[in-house]
Amino acid sequence: MPQRVILDGLWCGQGMANMVRIYKDLATDPKTKPSDYLCVFDFGSGGLSASKKVLGITPPVAFMMEQLELQVKAGRTATIDLMLISHQDRDHWQLLGELNEQIVKRGMTVVVGEMILSGANWRASSKTAVKKFIDRAKGYYWYDGEFSSYYDPAQPLKPLNVGDMSMTMLVTNVATNDTKEDIDRNCSSAVVLLQLGQLAFILPGDATWETFARLQQIMKPWPRNPLPFVYAASVPHHGALRTMNRNTSVVKPDLQDLIWFTDYARPTSIYASAGIKNTHSHPYRIVLETMGRYTSAEQFQQRPIVVFNGATSQFELLPDIRNNIYTTVLNLTTPAQTANWIFNITPTTHDTSIQLFNAGVPGILSAPELSEMELAAQRANAMNEEDFSMIVDDDVADFPFPRSKVLSGPTMAFTGEMPVASNAAILPPAARAQPLPVLHLPQPPAGSAPDVYRRPPPPRRVQARAAGG
Repeated sequence: MPQRVILDGLWCGQGMANMVRIYKDLATDPKTKPSDYLCVFDFGSGGLSASKKVLGITPPVAFMMEQLELQVKAGRTATIDLMLISHQDRDHWQLLGELNEQIVKRGMTVVVGEMILSGANWRASSKTAVKKFIDRAKGYYWYDGEFSSYYDPAQPLKPLNVGDMSMTMLVTNVATNDTKEDIDRNCSSAVVLLQLGQLAFILPGDATWETFARLQQIMKPWPRNPLPFVYAASVPHHGALRTMNRNTSVVKPDLQDLIWFTDYARPTSIYASAGIKNTHSHPYRIVLETMGRYTSAEQFQQRPIVVFNGATSQFELLPDIRNNIYTTVLNLTTPAQTANWIFNITPTTHDTSIQLFNAGVPGILSAPELSEMELAAQRANAMNEEDFSMIVDDDVADFPFPRSKVLSGPTMAFTGEMPVASNAAILPPAARAQPLPVLHLPQPPAGSAPDVYRRPPPPRRVQARAAGG
């Protein structure tokens, strides 16, 4: 059976991009060997055009191409075994166009095993963007009505298996009572569970409070909570407050549905993907505090996070976080520091790693074909010679960057015990000053190893066909 599942929460600016790698053999080195199965859950971005212009490729696409090229070097056909787009918002699929460009540019044949599209009201432009991967797929499913694998406790639907990792749909395509188009799209987002043995990840896309309210209705008939130990979950909608709040207050929001979801799923690690000083105010501090109630301490050593405080209407740097709460942005100064967060589970262990991007020098003028080390050298020289200002693309700052090696926290044994909510304050006060924080990079330890006001959901409909059909 596959012995390792790695969830890569990729830095993608103001967007969401998750890669999942599945390995049959625990001894396989992920740095040099391809995964036995490769999956994508959303692949979007916001504000990375300057990085693409300088480096010739955006970081998430570079990571995907590296994985596909590892497969080719191993004598295999480049394959994405499962690609799921949670809903049609641009920041969840925008990188597919660039990924396709890179595949074509390199003359690579890429096969998609299964393509799954969720969410309501897909625009024609969104459909065009995903079509090139639908055309590569052996089969695809397009949910155009509400669906859940958990409607009937007596007959839960079989999961979709990728190796020994199983994927079940907690819920998708939930209807909203809100008349705003963006809320309609977000509310219909897929919420998926990825499980290996007794451990799991949850990816809720841009789920809203109505999404979770409907999920609570679906789960109510279950005599026992069917969810396994959730090691890590992404924060819904990049940590947005507006779509998780039943009222309009930023000081005293009504987060009862996020509270229910958190108590039901009990994630021991959470991470929020958002852009640098983005105008959407993602992620909200109170959202991370609420969803972080079950996060244990010291799975990864102390590190900074950046949050938006609704009470002060400004971003805050929290420099010394010990609970397993992570953000893709790590500081508020120049040069900007961002990160991929990497969550690793086996049948008996779990651990967390980081890959840092020291961003902030948009003055590298070099051909795209230069190696990453050459680009890093030019960047270092530029830092010594010139004073560069920020580049701002749309609503987020965007910079080219070299990346660090993967740095891992301690490997911890899975005991089978479910986490307990903390009554203590989850996040400390903000730092008064905001210098570039020093990340305490970990060293592997020795020997480590029912809402009655809702309108009824539409009838469930699932479209499916084999590719070419």
